[in-house]
Amino acid sequence: MKVINLNTASSESEIYCGAGAFESRVPQIKYKDLFLVTDSNVAEIYSDLIGKFFPACPKYVIRAGEASKTYNTLIAILKAMANADLTRKGCVIALGGGVVGDIAGLAASLYMRGVHLVQIPTTLLSQVDSSVGGKTAVDLGKIKNAIGTFYQPEQVIVDPMFLRTLPEREMRCGMGEIVKYAGIDDGIFKKLSACPDVYDFDFLDEITYDCIMHKAKVVEQDERDSGGVRKSLNVGHTAGHALELFYGDKSHGEYVAIGMYFELYIAQKEGVTDSKYAGELKKLIALVAPQIPRFKDIGRAAKLASHDKKNARADEISIVAPTGGGSFKEIKLPIEQFINYMKESNMSDIVHPIKLAVIGKDVSASKSPEMHGFLAKQLGYKITYDKISIPEDNFENEIEGILNNYDGINVTIPYKLSVISHLKKTAGDAVQFGAVNTVSCSARVGYNTDGMGFALMLKNNGVELAGKRALLLGAGGAGRSVAKKLKDLGAEVYVYDKFTQNAKKVAGEFSVTAIEQVEHGNYEVIINATGVGMHKTVGVSPVGVEILKDCNVAVDLIYTPQKSEFLRIAESLGKKIINGEAMLFYQAYYSDCYYFGIESDAKKAKQLFELYQKEQQK
Repeated sequence: MKVINLNTASSESEIYCGAGAFESRVPQIKYKDLFLVTDSNVAEIYSDLIGKFFPACPKYVIRAGEASKTYNTLIAILKAMANADLTRKGCVIALGGGVVGDIAGLAASLYMRGVHLVQIPTTLLSQVDSSVGGKTAVDLGKIKNAIGTFYQPEQVIVDPMFLRTLPEREMRCGMGEIVKYAGIDDGIFKKLSACPDVYDFDFLDEITYDCIMHKAKVVEQDERDSGGVRKSLNVGHTAGHALELFYGDKSHGEYVAIGMYFELYIAQKEGVTDSKYAGELKKLIALVAPQIPRFKDIGRAAKLASHDKKNARADEISIVAPTGGGSFKEIKLPIEQFINYMKESNMSDIVHPIKLAVIGKDVSASKSPEMHGFLAKQLGYKITYDKISIPEDNFENEIEGILNNYDGINVTIPYKLSVISHLKKTAGDAVQFGAVNTVSCSARVGYNTDGMGFALMLKNNGVELAGKRALLLGAGGAGRSVAKKLKDLGAEVYVYDKFTQNAKKVAGEFSVTAIEQVEHGNYEVIINATGVGMHKTVGVSPVGVEILKDCNVAVDLIYTPQKSEFLRIAESLGKKIINGEAMLFYQAYYSDCYYFGIESDAKKAKQLFELYQKEQQK
């Protein structure tokens, strides 16, 4: 563990960095009263840790996300502090990411004109940047950080253990701020450029310390952002904040990196930054944003930069541009010129296409290239998409080369389980399901979008399952995902597989019922998750009339250009039928959200599917 002392005119901060910092320092917090502020994610993931180290501490849990960074949430926290009888000798503990740190810090600065404050950042972004330096704030409408104070924490406890539970998205978010530091610190630039794996935890521990050291030196020189030096910490933030406020489908750190791209374009146009150095920085930006999207209505988004607090005049935009070697220069532009530059940059050839592929035993009939191509065009990205069929006896020989040569892959049967041994970790539903259908190759993280796609397909078709019976045929990779989602939706789930042990395994994991033979039953829905009825055997059904006549809805997860026999029988019986096209499309949508680093939106996904269907009918 390393210690950094940050001394300013107003106060002193001790910053403890490294493994073991939390367990070492938290017991040393010896104030009369403690009040914990955290968010819903941290409260759930670290409930045992909170119970152990803050057993009797009153707390306020905000909903995770930027939407909580508001005046109303601030007032709610202050009221909770008062209700807990916190005194001026008390201490606020901010346990969470940037939002928690900002709003808890502001509450601490306001309550009884200021109480003690300890920051314990749990995200990469908050560890490398926002927890250090004393800036606190909440947003006001479309103005970021409009209400705030400068209020130094007495301690900042930075422990890398928290990074191990972060999703890939949060890691990219923090990397956006690290890339910013690379633009203003030559040592960090060289270290980041030379690292073969910037998401390695040992490397992150080291580079986090470097970023904090840099910021501490800047804050000591210019605590209140009045002398110009602290402005350097806003590289990428003018354009990034404007885009974040207008579009809002990426994290703050990702928008900082994207903002750097646009501001580098402006800096080159203004003759401040040369093309060689800009190109080197763009390689680092690609660690966070492999491709910069073509934004729609970017002129309107750019206008929001007029609210940026760095601006000295209402009609003038200030940006801070890296010039090389750790140096920077402020550029001031009339707002119309800034908007024009943003539009020009948005239309330039930005980066190479994102390389995607689908792999499986036989993917010759896969609809994935078509669907992902459509989605990429609608979402403003450029991709290439390949089909790679791999014989089972050659999977181990080929998979490493594929993971090294693509940005993302979709995984189909029979490799949803075997690919996991080649990944660093699984995340989201993939952890519960034990199967992967989506891989972010650079980070070697596996996801599963089967369940999300299935649930959205049912929702958009008006199928309600709470308290109703569901029969699932097949307990393979897709079947496992569907079984869990059916359970989550409140259904009474029965699973059949020709290999009884597979059904029993799924039943044991997800508390559903395994059956050894398919029998009559009053089922709301019957789902075919077997391979029976795939494109080469489309005329075969896993069950017949005697079973399908007892259900209300029949769902075939295998999409085929022709109607499967399973659905044909159900339709002839007057049942509602749903083919796998919708699920496949929604799976592709959620996969692309991982690949492109954007927030998923169920309503938007439905609109995109309806548009896709219209195009298919032309």
